[in-house]
Amino acid sequence: MARRSRIALVAAGILLVVAGALVKWVAAPALVKVPLDVKSTTVAQGDSRLFVLAQQAVQPVHVVATRTVLGDRSAGTGSVAVYDETLCLVAQGTKTDGSGCASSADPGFIDKTTDRVAFDRKSAMAVVDASKYEAAINGDMSIAHDGLDYTFPIGTGKKTYPLYDTIAGKAFPATYEGAEKIHGLTVYRFEQQIPSTPIKIRGLLPGTYRGATTVWVEPATGVIVKGAQKILQTFTSNAATVFDGTLTFTDPTVAERVHYAKSQLTKIHLIRTWMPLGLAGLGLLLVVAGFVLRRRRAAPAADGPPIEQIQPESSQT
Repeated sequence: MARRSRIALVAAGILLVVAGALVKWVAAPALVKVPLDVKSTTVAQGDSRLFVLAQQAVQPVHVVATRTVLGDRSAGTGSVAVYDETLCLVAQGTKTDGSGCASSADPGFIDKTTDRVAFDRKSAMAVVDASKYEAAINGDMSIAHDGLDYTFPIGTGKKTYPLYDTIAGKAFPATYEGAEKIHGLTVYRFEQQIPSTPIKIRGLLPGTYRGATTVWVEPATGVIVKGAQKILQTFTSNAATVFDGTLTFTDPTVAERVHYAKSQLTKIHLIRTWMPLGLAGLGLLLVVAGFVLRRRRAAPAADGPPIEQIQPESSQT
């Protein structure tokens, strides 16, 4: 019975060690993905020069941009995530609703856009067959996404990535420019230059757009914790300014994004490191316990009393 118990301990220990290896090398790569169910709101703001339609003139305006991203869990799959984004720009001081937007009739309203994107949950790249997920910009499904959108890949590398720009409707290279610390979190900084690109101002008037985007990314999770975007839009007809300014994440937004990235990082460490180590450690303990019990059972037999000698029979007289 004791022998069977020792064998069971060793066998269970070996199985746990193997399970730890499988979690590390098989399960973790399959489980660590961009989440399907997200809900985030980021706020960026900055001083800008803006063409005010009512005044027919360019005026200085402090712009507040509120972006809401919601994951459509029902549309996502094991390999594809679908996110809906709404971006609203208003003048500072404008009365807004719960989403940070205002009525288009409000004098402080500047612009509102929507975006629905489908992307790979590992590489974060837009999927080719996005039409079946109803991906669109401002409801226009003919505009194709490519590259990255609202997250970088799991395990972001120190290299160049194509980063999609919704204003231009195409992706441009975002190059790795170094590692930094934000609130104690190590992040990678990527910079993107957008050359002069023809666009439709408010979807109607011919215009030109150029800009620059900088994003700070937590590499293990791909979470963008900070962003800054330089935007210059002009009318094609007379080169008059439509929008000229830089919008940067507010400090509370950066703090919230860092907190979110750290929470996701904890989950990744749990799956990639602590679960495999825990299983392997427990397995090794069971194996050691099995051998210790074997030695303890063997010890009394070795140290027991000597076998009694056979006494010779007494001689008969």
